[in-house]
Amino acid sequence: MLNYKEIKKRALEIINKTTKEELEAWLVFVRTNIDLLRGGMGQIAEDIIEGGQCEWCGVCFPYHGHPVLCEDCWNNATKEEREGHTKATNEEYYKI
Repeated sequence: MLNYKEIKKRALEIINKTTKEELEAWLVFVRTNIDLLRGGMGQIAEDIIEGGQCEWCGVCFPYHGHPVLCEDCWNNATKEEREGHTKATNEEYYKI
């Protein structure tokens, strides 16, 4: 796990390589989505439980009502890994 000094150092390296316009765009995004960002993991967990995201990779798709795996994860899983999981039936995927 990174400590505070390492995180600060990496953040400053990124900021120094970023244009002013990119930083301003990021700040606008954060300000407009702060409530979602604060509760983001709760929403992701809820979406996975309701079948709106793949359990393994997070691909989004219309809700299934129960946890599911996307086609790619399903096809790349072994028979043992698939056990207890359901494959998503919708073809409309949205990468996040």
